[in-house]
Amino acid sequence: MKEQHILQEMTAGNHAADAFVYESKTKSLQASFQDTPIFEKNEISENSGYSVRVFGKDSFGFSYSSGLDFSNAAEIMGNAGADLLARGDKPKDIGVDFCSLPEFSDFRGEYERLSIEDLQALAHTIFGKITGRKFVSSIPYLDIGVHRLNKTIIYKGNVLEKGYDFAQIFLYIKAESNGEVQNDGWSMVKKELSEINTGELVEKAYERTISKFDAGHIDSASLPVVFDKSVMSDILDVLIDMLVFDNIQKKKSPFFDKLHSIISSEKLNLLLSTEGDVLYKAPFDDEGVAHKQLKIINNGVLTDFLYDSFTAYRNGRKGNGFGFRAAYTGAARAGATNIIINNGTTAKSDILKDNKRLVWIDNLIGLHTIDMVTGAFSLGFEGRYYENGKFVKALNGMTVAGTIQQLLNNYENSLDDGEAMGRIYTPSAFFRDIVIGG
Repeated sequence: MKEQHILQEMTAGNHAADAFVYESKTKSLQASFQDTPIFEKNEISENSGYSVRVFGKDSFGFSYSSGLDFSNAAEIMGNAGADLLARGDKPKDIGVDFCSLPEFSDFRGEYERLSIEDLQALAHTIFGKITGRKFVSSIPYLDIGVHRLNKTIIYKGNVLEKGYDFAQIFLYIKAESNGEVQNDGWSMVKKELSEINTGELVEKAYERTISKFDAGHIDSASLPVVFDKSVMSDILDVLIDMLVFDNIQKKKSPFFDKLHSIISSEKLNLLLSTEGDVLYKAPFDDEGVAHKQLKIINNGVLTDFLYDSFTAYRNGRKGNGFGFRAAYTGAARAGATNIIINNGTTAKSDILKDNKRLVWIDNLIGLHTIDMVTGAFSLGFEGRYYENGKFVKALNGMTVAGTIQQLLNNYENSLDDGEAMGRIYTPSAFFRDIVIGG
């Protein structure tokens, strides 16, 4: 990259600093369908910039710049140093365990090959699979995008680069029956647009939408529950945040004193891995530290926390490869880009058949209200209620309550419908004795 050598020279001369360069490109369209297709947004967009971080003994300074003009790099470095000094700290080489692995790229070429016209043709195909179906009145929203993401990490003059191509489709359907209107949808993310099964996407969005008709309540009870894979992805996001060492250190997690203890059913294994069907896998993290394959929950036992380089240094250890930067505007923090719950062997039909009563949760409302200290939650949900394997009614206006700890302990098994949901791979999961409130 032109002029990137400036950052290399600066970090080579300042061992307490690292730099991060971020480039994101997207080709996308947004469309809708009433009587005819309407293409409301067709664009090629870019977002790029870089940041500098200066480490200290107890904190770090941070500054960033939009765009890839590195002529002001010295100013950005100076601002990061000034930020550190303002915190009453001074620069210190914390010895980031920067790896010597080769650069990584997972570019499939679709970003260059596909045009906006190709995306429009795909939109027409999707519309054709939906229009004319019973109850469907319109398609208020369809978003198709192909993306290219490139991250460059620079430390002590050394450079690592990783990049990905991926594609996403989000489909939203409006349905009407006897004056009742319902809306719902589904999204899929794959490495290539051609890998997205549009038939499956349409079926999932359609099923979720029409199953909401005549939604109601059931009496409060403790019941077997399946959390749909999209919901499991959200739950795992919360769980991972509870296992980030910065939150552990501040006791902002119910697991702060549970290292090497049983925190879940022995049937649960949560893997952080560079292998498997995840979208953003690479052999090193966003700080250039080699990823460690880690079964963070191993047969119910919590084996480690997640560290970025700075929190690891403050705890007197090396990072374990989970430094994560969502963009150039924020400093690295511990997180995971490759979270896996392995696919199970149980089919949906078997789960329904084997349970006299069962609730299937399609959507959780208010995940941000989960108490990160105690793990307690009481969340609204949308879902479906089954008896003896047969659909009885859609559910809304109800709550699911408990703690994250209880939820983990009540895990029974995973279904066979695993899918990469962005940075997380998860199937739907079956839990026993979950409190449902009417």
